[in-house]
Amino acid sequence: LAVRVTTHKETPGLGDYINPKKDRNKTRPWITQFSNLGFDSVPPKQWRVKKDGGRFDQMSGATISARAVTNASGSALAWAIEHRDKLFELPANNRFEEKDKP
Repeated sequence: LAVRVTTHKETPGLGDYINPKKDRNKTRPWITQFSNLGFDSVPPKQWRVKKDGGRFDQMSGATISARAVTNASGSALAWAIEHRDKLFELPANNRFEEKDKP
Protein backbone atom coordinates (compact mmCIF):
# COMPACT_ATOMS: atom_id res chain seq x y z
CA LEU A 1 0.00 0.00 0.00
CA ALA A 2 2.76 2.43 0.87
CA VAL A 3 6.48 2.76 1.57
CA ARG A 4 8.14 4.51 4.48
CA VAL A 5 11.79 4.67 5.49
CA THR A 6 12.05 3.99 9.21
CA THR A 7 15.80 4.52 9.66
CA HIS A 8 18.65 5.75 7.50
CA LYS A 9 22.17 7.16 7.74
CA GLU A 10 21.85 9.74 4.99
CA THR A 11 23.60 13.09 5.29
CA PRO A 12 21.18 15.51 7.01
CA GLY A 13 19.61 17.78 4.44
CA LEU A 14 20.67 15.68 1.45
CA GLY A 15 18.31 12.74 1.83
CA ASP A 16 15.55 14.48 3.73
CA TYR A 17 13.11 13.91 0.87
CA ILE A 18 12.87 10.18 1.70
CA ASN A 19 10.95 11.20 4.85
CA PRO A 20 7.57 12.70 3.88
CA LYS A 21 7.63 14.94 6.95
CA LYS A 22 10.91 16.51 5.81
CA ASP A 23 10.24 16.52 2.05
CA ARG A 24 9.89 20.08 0.75
CA ASN A 25 7.13 18.95 -1.61
CA LYS A 26 4.25 18.75 0.86
CA THR A 27 1.64 18.20 -1.88
CA ARG A 28 3.25 15.02 -3.21
CA PRO A 29 6.27 13.85 -1.22
CA TRP A 30 8.82 11.82 -3.23
CA ILE A 31 8.19 8.58 -1.32
CA THR A 32 4.49 8.57 -2.28
CA GLN A 33 5.33 7.62 -5.88
CA PHE A 34 5.47 3.99 -4.64
CA SER A 35 1.99 4.04 -3.10
CA ASN A 36 -0.50 1.50 -4.39
CA LEU A 37 1.90 0.04 -6.95
CA GLY A 38 2.77 -3.58 -7.52
CA PHE A 39 4.29 -5.75 -10.21
CA ASP A 40 0.90 -5.81 -11.93
CA SER A 41 1.27 -2.10 -12.76
CA VAL A 42 5.08 -1.71 -12.77
CA PRO A 43 7.09 -4.73 -13.99
CA PRO A 44 9.98 -5.87 -11.73
CA LYS A 45 12.64 -4.59 -14.15
CA GLN A 46 11.15 -1.10 -13.93
CA TRP A 47 11.62 -0.86 -10.13
CA ARG A 48 14.63 1.41 -10.64
CA VAL A 49 15.19 5.13 -10.77
CA LYS A 50 14.82 6.78 -14.17
CA LYS A 51 18.57 7.41 -14.32
CA ASP A 52 19.00 3.59 -14.35
CA GLY A 53 16.26 3.05 -16.96
CA GLY A 54 13.43 2.54 -14.47
CA ARG A 55 10.11 4.18 -13.71
CA PHE A 56 10.81 6.15 -10.52
CA ASP A 57 12.01 9.71 -10.07
CA GLN A 58 15.22 10.52 -8.28
CA MET A 59 16.29 13.79 -6.74
CA SER A 60 19.07 15.79 -8.33
CA GLY A 61 22.26 15.37 -6.33
CA ALA A 62 20.82 12.55 -4.22
CA THR A 63 20.49 9.63 -6.61
CA ILE A 64 22.12 7.16 -4.20
CA SER A 65 19.31 7.57 -1.64
CA ALA A 66 16.61 7.34 -4.30
CA ARG A 67 18.29 4.29 -5.83
CA ALA A 68 18.55 2.56 -2.43
CA VAL A 69 14.91 3.21 -1.48
CA THR A 70 13.64 2.21 -4.94
CA ASN A 71 15.68 -1.01 -5.04
CA ALA A 72 14.69 -1.92 -1.47
CA SER A 73 11.02 -1.29 -2.24
CA GLY A 74 11.13 -3.55 -5.30
CA SER A 75 12.97 -6.25 -3.35
CA ALA A 76 10.48 -6.09 -0.48
CA LEU A 77 7.59 -6.37 -2.91
CA ALA A 78 9.18 -9.40 -4.60
CA TRP A 79 9.73 -11.04 -1.19
CA ALA A 80 6.14 -10.41 -0.10
CA ILE A 81 4.80 -11.88 -3.35
CA GLU A 82 7.06 -14.94 -3.03
CA HIS A 83 5.87 -15.58 0.55
CA ARG A 84 2.30 -14.33 0.15
CA ASP A 85 0.49 -17.61 0.80
CA LYS A 86 2.53 -18.43 3.90
CA LEU A 87 2.12 -14.91 5.25
CA PHE A 88 -1.66 -14.94 4.90
CA GLU A 89 -1.94 -18.44 6.39
CA LEU A 90 -0.44 -17.27 9.68
CA PRO A 91 -2.84 -16.89 12.59
CA ALA A 92 -2.92 -13.45 14.19
CA ASN A 93 0.06 -12.50 16.36
CA ASN A 94 2.35 -15.16 14.86
CA ARG A 95 5.74 -14.51 13.34
CA PHE A 96 6.83 -15.70 9.89
CA GLU A 97 10.16 -17.53 9.87
CA GLU A 98 12.00 -18.74 6.78
CA LYS A 99 13.06 -22.29 7.64
CA ASP A 100 14.72 -23.08 4.32
CA LYS A 101 16.78 -19.90 4.23
CA PRO A 102 20.37 -20.62 3.02
